[in-house]
Amino acid sequence: ELLGAPAGTPMRVLELLGVCFVAGLVTAPLALLVSGQPRSIVLSALWVAFPMAGLSLVREGHGGEGLMALLLLSKIGDIAGYYVGNAIGRTHPFPRLSPGKTTEGCLGSLLAGVALGHLCQSLGWLGEPTLGPMSGLLFGGAINLASQAGDLLESCAKRAAGVKDSSGAFGPSGGTLDVVDSLLLSVPLGLAVWPLLFQAGSSPGV
Repeated sequence: ELLGAPAGTPMRVLELLGVCFVAGLVTAPLALLVSGQPRSIVLSALWVAFPMAGLSLVREGHGGEGLMALLLLSKIGDIAGYYVGNAIGRTHPFPRLSPGKTTEGCLGSLLAGVALGHLCQSLGWLGEPTLGPMSGLLFGGAINLASQAGDLLESCAKRAAGVKDSSGAFGPSGGTLDVVDSLLLSVPLGLAVWPLLFQAGSSPGV
């Protein structure tokens, strides 16, 4: 508990959002100063706050292994998509929004997410499956698609602002928003579908 709200209650969600929003307000200006491009600090803070609060809920509800699984599933697609796209990418499904993305890279990203979802289930990180092996495959695929959508959503915001990266805080990887973009949709989707595909896994706090 942070300020006293019991875990699993609506007040706990609001509490986490408030704490993460304040943290976003503190860190967002630093990223904006590095980029040299003025942004809405409040919008940046909200962008970071929602997935960060969601990760706290994942940690409480599914333990450290569940949190690790969700983070890996949210980010593995970026790596797989990058290498597959560079190796065999030919067609570009989003030429205006994200010209670097390729159809082949997106498919490679999805396959990597599905495979990793199966592995995470096999390791017991996700809980007891309700659909057998399909639970891990579906979970991995759903998280990957949400991650890719989050990346495209951030690309849309950057194109509207006329910049390539949200900042240069992390060098070639961009700024804070570029790092957490895949979590923007994957975290809430993960929280929503987890109970449908798995029974309760490790106890909160484990």
